[in-house]
Amino acid sequence: MRYVLRRNPLRAKEMAASRASKLAALQRTAEAQNRYLAEHPRADDYAAWKKVSEKESCLGLSSIVTVTGRRSTHHVEVDTEYMAYLAGMDDATR
Repeated sequence: MRYVLRRNPLRAKEMAASRASKLAALQRTAEAQNRYLAEHPRADDYAAWKKVSEKESCLGLSSIVTVTGRRSTHHVEVDTEYMAYLAGMDDATR
């Protein structure tokens, strides 16, 4: 059995746009939780971190990002090297 890989620039653009929109959605969720924590001093930090982490896993970004939380702030750290690798792999689709 042989596999034939082809370069598909349109599909690569679609995948990059999809990944970018997912990252933007995750960033918006983290910012919303940070705003909520800032406005509500008695809010639970763990619950806010859990919401952001659930959004991360729902979007399928676990391999690309890491969600870190420190007292009332949550950050989404993107693995840029792996993102570049995935962008290179987008060009070769089956």
